[in-house]
Amino acid sequence: MQKAVGGGKPGFFCILLTAYCFLVCSSLAEAGTGMSVSPSRFRLQKPAGEAASGKVTVTNNSSVPMEISTEATDMVTRPGEDGLSIRDEAPPGTNPFSCARWIQSAGGSRVIPPGESAEMEFVVSPPPEARSGGYGAYLFFVGRPIQAESGQEKDKPTVRMVTVPRLG
Repeated sequence: MQKAVGGGKPGFFCILLTAYCFLVCSSLAEAGTGMSVSPSRFRLQKPAGEAASGKVTVTNNSSVPMEISTEATDMVTRPGEDGLSIRDEAPPGTNPFSCARWIQSAGGSRVIPPGESAEMEFVVSPPPEARSGGYGAYLFFVGRPIQAESGQEKDKPTVRMVTVPRLG
């Protein structure tokens, strides 16, 4: 029997693993483009039907402003080639023990100037019919550089490639 949490309703807990994304821009690679996220893990516990929130500090370690947004995915475990379990991600709703669909970014995306940090809040809102137990998800913070057009580049064609790998 699951112990009730709070006001007598069955409780749930959601473990979020926040991951951060590095941005690598071909023209900015030497400039140290990237960001960091802290803390990297949360355990939120509330009765079903009640929202829980958390805050993450995102630091822009690059030399350009970054637009930061969030993306939640399911946390899944699959067997690896060597027989060991591998943690992976999947679309929200793939795993029956997922809380990815319950996660919302409280402030939407935001721009963080170079060398500065900002708090980003998220809210986990499980439905009232959520079963008591543990749920999990990855919460990614995705950074996209905001680059100013230079006068020299307007007169000649240029190609910019932005790669956004996600680490978990």
